[in-house]
Amino acid sequence: IGAIRIFDMRLRRLGERIFVLAHDLTEARAREQKLAHHAAQLAEAESIAHLGYWRWAVGSDCLVWSEEMYRIFELDPALGAPRTEDVIAQIAFRDRQRVVQAIERALFQTNAYQLDFQIRRVNGDVRYIRCEGRCEADSAGDIVALFGTMQDVTERKVAESELIEAKNAAERAYASKSKFLANMSHELRTPLNAIIGFSEMIQRQLLGPLGNDRYLDYIDGIRASGEHLLDLISDILDMSKIEAGKYTIDPEDVNMAKLVRLAVNMV
Repeated sequence: IGAIRIFDMRLRRLGERIFVLAHDLTEARAREQKLAHHAAQLAEAESIAHLGYWRWAVGSDCLVWSEEMYRIFELDPALGAPRTEDVIAQIAFRDRQRVVQAIERALFQTNAYQLDFQIRRVNGDVRYIRCEGRCEADSAGDIVALFGTMQDVTERKVAESELIEAKNAAERAYASKSKFLANMSHELRTPLNAIIGFSEMIQRQLLGPLGNDRYLDYIDGIRASGEHLLDLISDILDMSKIEAGKYTIDPEDVNMAKLVRLAVNMV
């Protein structure tokens, strides 16, 4: 009671009589609305997931696509069904042969397949696509079509690439730090050996009493090695400042000839 019904009514008059043919469309309209609602939900889900449906009849020049496929390939639905040659033309050249081989292999082996490839849109934008397909056979078992889904996974690929690059950068940084510490430990031993060696010679008075002038040279070596060791430690502390972003550069003139003489003397 109170329910609304939808009828398709046709009237015809014959003489003084009117004949009416009524067809109740209520349930049919309800099914149509339900299908339209489901189609809208499916289109919304495809848009959120960047995933579209496609079907290619063997031998056909065109593909059957869902709305999201047009958005993925950035094609205008008003221009009609996309042609296979136009779709293949958008696939990156390095992936094109691999995609064609996958399709041919699917036709002969009747197996499901999955592959990733790049496409270049008309505006030059590069997108990463993941394609999953299956074969459709007739009652005789012959393959009559291929169908499946394509998903735009560009954001995922970019995130994966950034994670890989970050991992590689971290590994390079760790390797550089390990190499730096190994070299630094070697450099630290050089002045320490000089300090310990000269001090031991003076302590044991290997050249005679402490009044020998050679001991003055050893004392100079101890002082120079101590200063060198202090410079190395300062360099280590500077590395920490650089990593923290707190290091300031103070340019100064350098006497290269003096540096060479000091290096030769140290060796």
